[in-house]
Formats: sequence, C-alpha cells, structure tokens
Amino acid sequence: MPKKTATKNLYRSEENRIIAGVCGGLGEYFDLDPVIVRIIFFLLAFFGGSGIPIYLVLWLIIPKKSHLKDNQGETVQENIKEMKSKAKEFAEDVKSSSQQSNTKRIFGIIIMFVGVVFLLENFGFYFLNYVWRFWPLLIIILGFLIITRNERK
Repeated sequence: MPKKTATKNLYRSEENRIIAGVCGGLGEYFDLDPVIVRIIFFLLAFFGGSGIPIYLVLWLIIPKKSHLKDNQGETVQENIKEMKSKAKEFAEDVKSSSQQSNTKRIFGIIIMFVGVVFLLENFGFYFLNYVWRFWPLLIIILGFLIITRNERK
C-alpha cells in the first residue's frame, strides 16, 4: 500500500520575515534556519549581484502562507501591491533619516576617520597600503551605527 506523504507548499513566511518573508518561507520549505538563507542571498547579492533580482522574482511569484489557495494571477497582483507599498515605506524612511542629524554624524565620523588615516600616513606612522586593508572594519562600524541608531528611536 503506498504511503501518503504530506505535500509541502512553498510560501512566504508571515511570521519569520524581515522584508517580504521569502527567506523565512524558503527556510521552512527546506528545513533550514532562515538566517542561512538570508546569508546566501546576501552573498549572492554582494559577490555576484544576482541575489537581489532572484529575491524580487521570488517575492513576486511566491504567495504568502495565508494566500496559498489564491490563483497565480491574484497572487502576483497582491505581491505587486505589497512591493509598491514597501518601496514607498522604504523611500519615506530614507527621506526622514536623511533629514536627521544622526546621518550627518555618521558621515562626519567616516570623514574624520579617513582624515586621520591620511594625516598619520603623512607623518609616516602608517603605510596607506596596509591601512586600507582594514576597510571592511569601516563597513562593520557603519552597520553598527545604523543598527544602534534604529534601536534608539
């Protein structure tokens, strides 16, 4: 007698989401931690550039968990509306954060850091070739500042 296996459905997670729930849904479908899926998308975006388009296509075609019964046309239309609202929300966040003094402070810190590096190099304390190997540290600091700034709101 053949076994009946439960079919797995691919959907966007509504509980485990950061942007649209694509990574959360893929993680649930493949029994992976969604953080691993997010790291894979980040690496694809950073090193090959394909992570963002793949994410957007999956966001467009994969339904939310609560909309699994909808037909594909309805799913795509609903996802397009969601993408538009997220884009507007993101644009408003960028606009409001650029008007805040914290953004000026972050750029000021970066400019001061670069100035100190050049000043020390002029006095022979550092060789610029070696100092620039630490540029990922600048990205880490910038990310930390952004995260802590959002938590203070």
